[in-house]
Amino acid sequence: MRISSVVLTRNSAKTLPQCLKSLSWCDECVIIDDESTDDTLKHAAKAGARVISRPLNGDFAAQRNAALEYVKNDWVLYVDSDEVVSPETRDAIRNAEETFPPDCTHARIRRRDHFLGAVVCRGEVADAAFTGIVRLVKRGTGNWVGTVHETWHAAYGAQATLSGFLEHFPHQTLTEFILEVNHYSTLRAGELFREGKQFRLGECILYPAGKFCYTYLIRGGFRDGVAGFIYSFLMSFHSFLVRAKLYQLHFYAQTRC
Repeated sequence: MRISSVVLTRNSAKTLPQCLKSLSWCDECVIIDDESTDDTLKHAAKAGARVISRPLNGDFAAQRNAALEYVKNDWVLYVDSDEVVSPETRDAIRNAEETFPPDCTHARIRRRDHFLGAVVCRGEVADAAFTGIVRLVKRGTGNWVGTVHETWHAAYGAQATLSGFLEHFPHQTLTEFILEVNHYSTLRAGELFREGKQFRLGECILYPAGKFCYTYLIRGGFRDGVAGFIYSFLMSFHSFLVRAKLYQLHFYAQTRC
């Protein structure tokens, strides 16, 4: 089972070396780069990865789908630039031909978030931590959908779950986290605007509060300590920003008419 790995990058110099080191066992590594201006490409060249320069244009699914045109092998492992493949997951993929069902076309991998020195695995990230996310796919059996929170849509075939984890090291400082919340809320608001979603003040007030209560209290974010509280609070703030920016987009559209 030959594996092509794909990494999406954008000014990822801080995290990319560890990511690529954890992928050194793959048969090839293809980087789809969104016009990086730091040392991302230098790290990619040092690791022997093949770099494809392609503007993101706010569409992560299109970026991941484009990668399928450049890889050489049927099985493709998608890893974000701030993720590290654990040795257990590496070994599980290597032995996949022996363990996967005959009609398997995609596999989930659990992801473990590291934030402010703690492992955060409940609340907002509980699904990724306990159920996993699809990251190993067979080319030609589906495609990625969703502009921002992209997911794999399988046309056919069975699903497997791999052992081990993707170790996730996002926004290691609060400044980085807030910058990401600002960036992704802009993308999400734009996606909703294009879909014709209307702004509702009630949603802007109630949804963020409801999301915090749901992720922090019901989904157990409180069990992750202070880091869990900060994570849940900032992600609920993300929900507020999405709706506030949606209002802004409608306001600008009306003033241009």
